[in-house]
Amino acid sequence: MTILTTLAASALAHCAAITSGQECAGAIYETRDVQYHVTEPTLSPNDRHFTIRVRMPKDAHIVALWHTHDVAPNSELFSQDDINTANALNVPSYVLVLGPSPKLIVYVPKVDSVTYSLSLGHTSTGHLPL
Repeated sequence: MTILTTLAASALAHCAAITSGQECAGAIYETRDVQYHVTEPTLSPNDRHFTIRVRMPKDAHIVALWHTHDVAPNSELFSQDDINTANALNVPSYVLVLGPSPKLIVYVPKVDSVTYSLSLGHTSTGHLPL
């Protein structure tokens, strides 16, 4: 796993513990000295779309987005809003599908989605349709 995947998994695991029927979201940013940081999680007012604001230093830039999905039909797919936002910012977007066997899925603009299994510390990859 890359450092960004590790940071996203950590942030998303934190949200998995505090959300119930809501989405949780944030960003990963990089500072000028090449340090990566995860923003504070933002909870959605419901399980639908929402806007987040992130706080970061002036010299930092967003390198990835992250949020959660509950287990449901199509929960492993990125919504069109998820794809549009990642494409507009030209950064990867991570989603943690919550449940007994959580999955971390990464959408990379202009590439594809990759799934990481978070169980027992083993990582597996595979492609999912967008």
